[in-house]
Parts: sequence; C-alpha cells; structure tokens
Amino acid sequence: MFGFLFVSFGLLLTTCAATTILSLYFTLCAENYHWQWRSFATGAACSLYVFLNAIVFWISRISFGSVTGAVLYLGYSAMASAAVGVVCGTVGFAVGWGFVHGIYGSLKVD
Repeated sequence: MFGFLFVSFGLLLTTCAATTILSLYFTLCAENYHWQWRSFATGAACSLYVFLNAIVFWISRISFGSVTGAVLYLGYSAMASAAVGVVCGTVGFAVGWGFVHGIYGSLKVD
C-alpha cells in the first residue's frame, strides 16, 4: 500500500512540475516576467481539486448526524488541501526557479 502511495505522490509532483513549467514558458513568452507567485499558484492549484473531491465525497457518500461532524469534516478537508497546496506550490516554485535559471543562464550579457 505504501509503495502505491509513494508512486502516486511522485506522479502528483511530476504533474505539478510539468504543468508549472508549461505555464511558466507561456508566461515568459508573453513577456510577463512576474513569474514567482504565478508558478507557486500554478502548482498549488491542485489543492482546489482535492478540496472539491472532498466535497463531492461528502455529498455522495457521507451523512452526518449533526452539524459538528460536517464542520469538522470540512475543516480537516480544508487543512489537508491547504497542506497539499503548500507542498505542490513549493515544488512548482522550485521547478520554476530552476527552469528560469536554466534558460536565462545561458544568455550572454554584454
């Protein structure tokens, strides 16, 4: 089970990195050089999918007896999706940093 989770986590990070590089490339081609927060936001966008998936799971499969259970479920789901957003956003920024330094490091400035 943990091997499958590790592979899934690796695929998530790889997908976030590839999406961030593609978005960053199009941003730089449009001559918009404010790429730092955009690369973080592009990587962290998968946290919205995680939170929406938790809401769909709540609507389709879970029924709570009181409001307290629903508030706890939404709170913990929001914290978990925020943690996923921070991790994937950090990966997106780090990959974007390496990408920008890789493509602009080879330019000759005279």
